[in-house]
Amino acid sequence: MTHIFLYGPSGTGKSTVGQLLAEKLHLPFVDLDRVIETNAGMPIPQIMELQGETAFRDMETATLKESIGHAFSATNSQTKVIALGGGALLRDENRQIAEKNGKVILLTAGLDTLIARLETNDRY
Repeated sequence: MTHIFLYGPSGTGKSTVGQLLAEKLHLPFVDLDRVIETNAGMPIPQIMELQGETAFRDMETATLKESIGHAFSATNSQTKVIALGGGALLRDENRQIAEKNGKVILLTAGLDTLIARLETNDRY
C-alpha cells in the first residue's frame, strides 16, 4: 500500500488539505498530531512541557508506525492520507518510514500567509 504523507511547517494547511484530499480520493485521513494528543490526553505543547521533546518524538514515531499498519491490524491495512507534524521527518526513522511506505508531499506557504494563519491558530 502507498500512503500519501503531507509534510511542512505549521500553518501550511496539512490538516485542511489532508481532509480535502482524503475526501476526494475516498481514503481515510489521519492527522498524526491529533492522534498523539488524543492518545496522550493533552495538547502537544503540554506534552513537550511535561515530558520533553524526546518523549513527544517517541510518541510521534509509534503513532506513525501504527497509522501505516505496522500494527498489522485490519483497520490499518488500507491506504491513507496522513498529515505529519511539522517536525516529524527530522527524525531519520520517521523519514525512512514515510519514504518506504508512500509518497511525501511538501506543503509550503508564503511567510505572510504563515504568520496570518499561526496568529489565529490556537493549537500551538
